[in-house]
Amino acid sequence: MTSIGSERRPETGAAIAEPRPIEETRVLRTASSTNPDGLDLTVAEARAMSPEEFKRTFGVESLDAMPIVGPGFLKQAPRGCERYIRMRPAPKKPGPKDRRQDVIELVVKTPQRAVPEAGGGIAVNPKRFVLKTRNPLEACLEALVFLAREQGRRRRATTWPIERIQSLLCVDVLDTFVEVYLEGPPPEDENGRPKRAVGNSIASIRAFKKAFPELEIGDVGNWINKAYATRAKHRSPQSRRGDLYVVRKGLKEGLACLGVPPGFSPDLSIKDPGRLQKTSWTPDALDRLKAAADRYPFEADGSPKPIVRADGYVYPHGVALRSWEHRGHWRRIIDFLPYTGSRVGRLNPTRWVPPEVEPMDGLPLPRHDRPWIEVLEDEVWYHRDGESRVDSNKKRGPVLIPKEFEPVVRRWFEEDAAEGFEFVFHKPDGSRHHPRQFSWNTFKAIVADAGLASKTTPHHFKDLFVEMGDAAGVAREVMAAAADTTTRTLERKYGPARREALLQRAAETITAKAWRDRGASKTAVADRFAAARARRLGKLSS
Repeated sequence: MTSIGSERRPETGAAIAEPRPIEETRVLRTASSTNPDGLDLTVAEARAMSPEEFKRTFGVESLDAMPIVGPGFLKQAPRGCERYIRMRPAPKKPGPKDRRQDVIELVVKTPQRAVPEAGGGIAVNPKRFVLKTRNPLEACLEALVFLAREQGRRRRATTWPIERIQSLLCVDVLDTFVEVYLEGPPPEDENGRPKRAVGNSIASIRAFKKAFPELEIGDVGNWINKAYATRAKHRSPQSRRGDLYVVRKGLKEGLACLGVPPGFSPDLSIKDPGRLQKTSWTPDALDRLKAAADRYPFEADGSPKPIVRADGYVYPHGVALRSWEHRGHWRRIIDFLPYTGSRVGRLNPTRWVPPEVEPMDGLPLPRHDRPWIEVLEDEVWYHRDGESRVDSNKKRGPVLIPKEFEPVVRRWFEEDAAEGFEFVFHKPDGSRHHPRQFSWNTFKAIVADAGLASKTTPHHFKDLFVEMGDAAGVAREVMAAAADTTTRTLERKYGPARREALLQRAAETITAKAWRDRGASKTAVADRFAAARARRLGKLSS
């Protein structure tokens, strides 16, 4: 039986499948794309090139510099000739294994070397190469293009026609961008830190190339926003937005490397997906997470999880059944992150500030000696890089530990000082955690026993940091400074913003005083000119 909305072919009676959406189909080229080396030329275009450009591109003065040997041409190659074209007619009485068509061959007698820009060395060894064309002039051009490509020669796109630029594959242009700008070690600053991270850019380009393997420059447009969302469903909306930004820059810089004028860069406006929609935290969820870190299992609805032994015995809630690796480490992290909005990846080397060290002395600190927590008599400071003047990569300075959380940090400090431990988040013996020895399975087990979503990560504590600040009425600018980020990132990336704080700020800020003062000033100026005009007219009439 045919399904509703489908049709049948009149010849066979088979059901005709409904057409797939345009976004899910692959763009098929009607013609071969332009090679980025610029050597896709016709005989007329090659004839139109100047002798200087032709010699710089192919290494010879013109097409006529390639000798042709065969019927109707030279009887044999000139003495000392390095390469030539040979016409080979088919045998008049071909055998079973003989060819039956005329062919044109490129004969290389002397090894052809690559140009210095391509690394030098032997590019083409002495050999015979069968050409595709049967026209002598086209055969000369095909042979010269083959040798030029093997030697690594290129032709800049400054004089290309717009049609040839539009027929470039985006994959080739992005490969040029990666080869010129992203390959190799990234440059470092004076402190030995990499100036830019190229891993994410390369991953974005790789994902785009997989989604659009045959996309041409002339087809780039705003339709890519929707099509890429369909073809890259495995990536989040924010990741897809970042991919398109990298691709837009890569296409622009890649075309510039090929010699394309700036006015031919593709136009692509990237749509902002908006804020990330995440599930809001609840106080009960945080309490269950802390209890699970203490080895108390829960169901998804928050009720205690019964644990039954093989013989039917039910353990009472709260009995420690297993000992997880680095459990105490994660217990402190769960307390620390919601109050500071930090990143869990930077917590493992956190140190207590020694009494003999002054973090405000302006001296640089080694990279492995950050961040620091300084416990004073009246306050507790969190130095992300251990130095206030160069604190973090955004240089926003240290922050104070919230007053509500300060007693917990002081208790940690007293416990570690009694044992002589210098690291805040440490192993049972007091030594620091190495990133590669970090037990993420322990946190996953804590999340599972708390009954939370399996995708919950320590980075989601920044959403809880935002929710706690909004509920307390803290301004977003203050929260952004404490979390070492920008207000725009805080409002767009870390969960939906609560509108109450924004509405309250607008209610306190909007006023008509400035608007009324400006209107009154304009009215006074108009009245003054009107009075002067009336006085002048009165004098003239009298």
